[in-house]
Amino acid sequence: MVKILAALCFTFCIGLNFAQEATLVNNIQYQNLTLYNASLINPTYSFDLNQPRSFALWSRWQQQDIDADPTALFANYTQKLGNTIAGGLGFFQNNTDRATFTGGVMNVALTTSLNKSAQIRFGSNVMVYQTALGGITATDPALIDQDGTLRASLSPALGLKWNGFNASVILENALGFNFSDGSRNSGMQNYLGMLAQDFAFGQSYLRPTVYGRIYGEPLDDEDASDLEYGLQMLFRNPKFWLQGGYNNLYGASGGLGVTLFKKLSLGGLVEFDLDTEEDPLQNSDLSFEIVAAFFFGAQEFEPREPEEEEEPSAAEKLEQAEAERLAQEQREAEAQRQAEEAARKAEEERLAQEQAAEAELRKAQQAEEAAMLAADVIYQEDAADDNLASGFYLIVGVFGNTAYRDRFLKNLRGQGLSPEYFLRSSNQYNYVYLAHFSSFNEALAARNSGFEGRYGDRIWIYAVR
Repeated sequence: MVKILAALCFTFCIGLNFAQEATLVNNIQYQNLTLYNASLINPTYSFDLNQPRSFALWSRWQQQDIDADPTALFANYTQKLGNTIAGGLGFFQNNTDRATFTGGVMNVALTTSLNKSAQIRFGSNVMVYQTALGGITATDPALIDQDGTLRASLSPALGLKWNGFNASVILENALGFNFSDGSRNSGMQNYLGMLAQDFAFGQSYLRPTVYGRIYGEPLDDEDASDLEYGLQMLFRNPKFWLQGGYNNLYGASGGLGVTLFKKLSLGGLVEFDLDTEEDPLQNSDLSFEIVAAFFFGAQEFEPREPEEEEEPSAAEKLEQAEAERLAQEQREAEAQRQAEEAARKAEEERLAQEQAAEAELRKAQQAEEAAMLAADVIYQEDAADDNLASGFYLIVGVFGNTAYRDRFLKNLRGQGLSPEYFLRSSNQYNYVYLAHFSSFNEALAARNSGFEGRYGDRIWIYAVR
């Protein structure tokens, strides 16, 4: 296994050193592959998105009517060969306005675990195909020698899978070989990066993916950028899937598919160019894709026997002891937090009980006051305002004229009393009172006794709360 992984890493390095020469490019527009046959864009996807063990067929019509010859056709069989290796074999045909590329694809992907949550994945696609000139290039002297040539290309990939997160780097056409003349060339080397995150919802999941591709040389279209980027959004359910996306070179896309009997999957997609000056929904600007796949069933392999663990070094033992100490501190801190939380809840319950008891006492007092009011006690209650202290006032007069008020106060003081008054802003009346009590019972007793026999006229109680 180590030798195989080292060889795949080696291909990344030597793939950068081969000179590129002018040649026809087998550039398949597979940016919308999110499920079956996804290993065509990312060789490491044969572990999961290809749904091994399965056979899938994908076809794309590039900005032309649906009944025209397909721009691209890809049929592929994928399966796992063990817990750490997967692969597949496929056939493709890619029609462009310059040539037709027909051949096969072999995919191999390996994985190794870093821990329970993380894996490193290596993969590669090997394409062997024949080139047939067509259209304006059929008589082009600079390209005529490429007609009928048999070529091969290698596209390695390196990926990291951490829980639901996926990151991959792919070097497309890293190595190439021309069997017709024995020369080495890779056509156009492209550098592709992909980031994806899976969000699980029961048996369903949502996978947003962003990607970017740097082309090794300008595309055929002089106005096209050498940087391609886009976004894909896939919602997958055991019975159906939905997808949508955007690509800066090819526009927006949307598609859906269904899975029947847990085996057969059928889907379609439409892509339209947003940069066209014409109506983007015209047939000439639309691209169509269809996919059909058959799932043979999940594969199960016996787990590998665990390797014998090596005796940890002194440094590793110290690191483990430090980790255990930190974990113990965290457990003690959590226990302290739980104890404080229990004490806080107990205090809240005690306060709630006290408040309930006070409420019962107030209820009893109010019942007593109501009973007294029923006994023909003159009583008026108002909300506290005008900076009045709450309580019960023995009212002996109410005046709207201050002159009458002052005369009445002078008369009461002449009788040996000490009256006071307050003005209510709500009605602009002056209330003259003999005394203020905090208890209703005291105020009632004073009123019933005629202020201890000192005042013989009408007295009534004014309550402010």
